Amino acid sequence: MRLSVGDVLKQLKVEMLATDAADAPARAALDAEVGDHLPWYLRAAIGLGAWLATAFLLGFLLFFLDLDDAMAQIVAGLALTALAVWQRRRTTLEFLRHASVAVALAGFGLVIIGLYNQLDARVTGVIVVVLSATLIRLVPDSVFRFLATLAMVAALYVSVVDERSSWG
Repeated sequence: MRLSVGDVLKQLKVEMLATDAADAPARAALDAEVGDHLPWYLRAAIGLGAWLATAFLLGFLLFFLDLDDAMAQIVAGLALTALAVWQRRRTTLEFLRHASVAVALAGFGLVIIGLYNQLDARVTGVIVVVLSATLIRLVPDSVFRFLATLAMVAALYVSVVDERSSWG
């Protein structure tokens, strides 16, 4: 048997453990808790849809924007990343969470490509480490933090090894 919030509050009032003033705060607390729990298959479907929609959007934007210049890649990537981080920090909707992470990763990748085309590999690696650490701190998403950590480790490796100088 599953009790409703009203039944629980009514029983608490009968037992003199709650007053009428407790109804609104209790409902708000429980609604926030219950509203965030979706079954795994719905979360997976929403996430897949968000990532696909973001891929199409980014493909559309990259097709129409001329991003052959490294500086344009860096600026567009920073703008996309900043917008996505801002959106991810303020949204509670599952679709927008996934879409924000996808856009932030795409923007971050664009920044890395632009930096690599513009600068030395070691300098790019150091900048990517700093950007990754900053984004790990700013983005409240475990998937993004994991991927940014991988980017940081790869950038540290490139900073130490610098494959351009070893090949040429």
